[in-house]
Amino acid sequence: MGKLFSWIPLWHIARLAAFLLLAIILLKPITELLAIKSMVVFYCGDQATLEWDPPSSGIADHYIIEVTTVKALDSSNSSVSWINYYESNTTSLKIDLQDGYNYSFRVKAVAPAGQESAYSEEQLTVICDCSAPSIQVEPFGTDGSIRQEVLHLIGSFSDKNIASIKVNGNTADMDFATNTWQIDIPLSEGSNIITINATDYAGNEYNHEFFVEQHPIVIASNPPEAALYLMGTSAYPGIFLVNLPLKIYQVIDPSLRIPISLRMNKMMGINRVISFPEDQNEITLSMLPLIQPDEFTIQELPDIDSSLTLGQTVHPFLLDYEYDSPPKILAGTASGSLLLLDHQTNGANEEWSTSKLDLKAQDGSPFSVLNPQIPFIIDYDNDLQYELLLADMDSSDIHIFELKHGVWTEEQSIDLSENRYSGGYFGFTDWNTDHKKDLILLDDFDNIIVALNQGEDRSPVYDQHTITLKLEGRMPEAAFVLFDWNGDDKQDVISQTCQGNLAVWINTGNWDAPLFETPHSIFSPSTIGVSQVAPSVTDWNNDGITDLVIGTDSGQLFLLLGKKG
Repeated sequence: MGKLFSWIPLWHIARLAAFLLLAIILLKPITELLAIKSMVVFYCGDQATLEWDPPSSGIADHYIIEVTTVKALDSSNSSVSWINYYESNTTSLKIDLQDGYNYSFRVKAVAPAGQESAYSEEQLTVICDCSAPSIQVEPFGTDGSIRQEVLHLIGSFSDKNIASIKVNGNTADMDFATNTWQIDIPLSEGSNIITINATDYAGNEYNHEFFVEQHPIVIASNPPEAALYLMGTSAYPGIFLVNLPLKIYQVIDPSLRIPISLRMNKMMGINRVISFPEDQNEITLSMLPLIQPDEFTIQELPDIDSSLTLGQTVHPFLLDYEYDSPPKILAGTASGSLLLLDHQTNGANEEWSTSKLDLKAQDGSPFSVLNPQIPFIIDYDNDLQYELLLADMDSSDIHIFELKHGVWTEEQSIDLSENRYSGGYFGFTDWNTDHKKDLILLDDFDNIIVALNQGEDRSPVYDQHTITLKLEGRMPEAAFVLFDWNGDDKQDVISQTCQGNLAVWINTGNWDAPLFETPHSIFSPSTIGVSQVAPSVTDWNNDGITDLVIGTDSGQLFLLLGKKG
């Protein structure tokens, strides 16, 4: 008899069939079994029936079933385990199960004479899991609202048996080393529904649904479709960005303040400093119709020490490079000094302060020239920082300064000798509307020249590609400024006539063939006791009527507030 049992193939006894049958209690639904490998089964239920095949030959009196139970400890990677043994006279055994416990089964056969086979080489492991996966979502945005076009969701999970996490049907990346997950979900503008589904290997599911509001920052203009520029001034609009509206799909530091300019035909250009509060999704910039003044109200600005002006014409430039809104005036003087006139409003009172700017040469020594400096502020290299450009009367160079630690320091110079420039008035414009900064200057023959930028906007190149502006009746060597006086998107010229009047030459031609009408006088400098002026255009009081700030050969500055008659 003992010899007969020795012929029983033990590997046949060891074959286990993972049939877990209809043993669910407490009205829990039947869940289809899922296996991550051949002998591991995930299951949700209170009881399971284990079945195996009898020996293919020989006689087995009964079977011994070894059950190893493992229970994970809460909030720990540790566990406790114990072993129980059961006997069965049949090839099945009903076992009680508990949620959160793992059970491993091995079986051996016992012959009538008491001989035992070895335990099965294979064992069946049943993981009892009846709990839905537990996952967390990290907070994002502000009150469920974001500005980005893509929602980057991150979170964590604590279910070791989790099989997948899907968001809007897309599978998230899971890191089992850190128990974290993440996914990027594209959003549409407005309200978006986000559905999270997490499934474990026992078929348990976690479902969560919420809404995300996607609202970009919208910069708009009134009227619409104005051209938006960055780093502009009254004299030059700056770096062209886009025709409004503009939608920004990102978070911008609310403490950041950005100087912008708007330009549009028939409208007064505006220069503003804007910021982006977290709770503000739309910024609307309103423009006023451009109004040509019939006359001016004259205001004398603060006196400049005559020892600095030396009876020479003061060249003003308006700017707000510190982004603090009140206008400032840069004034070049004959002594070589560059003055900053800072305007402050205190209730009904206006206060001015005058200070001398410190200028440093490239070697760190003080920078100075003995002739009148003509200043111009522009972001010359498109680095979102203003540069100060200066010219003096005896040089073909224009010096470029950058503001470093509160001091304007020379970085480079532009040699304009090929353009026959000898230190007279200069400035910048976008003459041919290609969104690149062109240079305007007086050549050796007192011609107003536009040198077209042959390089990039951020790295200008000025060569012999020039256009000459021919103005009938202009006073020799008179300062000038380009401005679209009538809002027709063509640059007109404001300068002095041979009779000494400040006048406008209206451009009726094209950029490559400009044609100027007979000058139209707008102001007589003799009314303020001067003969030569240097004009700068602005809308000082933001009423849409063109105003002027003029420097004079008496060394004084005047504000001409435009008004309708």
